[in-house]
Amino acid sequence: GTLLGAYRDKNFIPYDEDVDVGIKWDQIDRLMDIIQELKFVDVSLRVARQCEAITSFEFKKKVYLDVYAFQWCEALGEYHCGGYSLKQEYIEPLSTIDFLGTTFNCLSKPEAYFVEKYGKGWRRHIRAKHAVT
Repeated sequence: GTLLGAYRDKNFIPYDEDVDVGIKWDQIDRLMDIIQELKFVDVSLRVARQCEAITSFEFKKKVYLDVYAFQWCEALGEYHCGGYSLKQEYIEPLSTIDFLGTTFNCLSKPEAYFVEKYGKGWRRHIRAKHAVT
C-alpha cells in the first residue's frame, strides 16, 4: 500500500495503517544494523509481530513498519515472502520514486505491478483492498 500511495497519491494513503518495505533476503543483516543504529539515536522501537519472512516493527505513537524479506525461488522464477510473490522484472533492476521530498528505491514497472496485485481499478481508492498474492 505504501508504494501505491506514493505513486498514485504522492502521499500516504490516509486509511493505511503502516509503512511497507520490501528487501531481498540477503539484505537482512544490513537492516538489523540500521535498526541497531536507530536504537542509539533514541528511536523507540520493538518487534510487534514476526511470521515467516515478515517482521512488523512498532515505533513511538503506534507507527508500524512492515518489512518483507523476499527470497529468490529458482523453481518458480520469482521472489517470495510469506504468501507474497514478486516477478524478477519488478526487482531487477529497481527504479526510484520521489516521495515527500526524498528519493527511494522502488519496484520497476509499478503500474504493471499494481494491475497484477490490485486489478485494473488500482487508480481508484478502495478502502481495505489489499494486494492479491
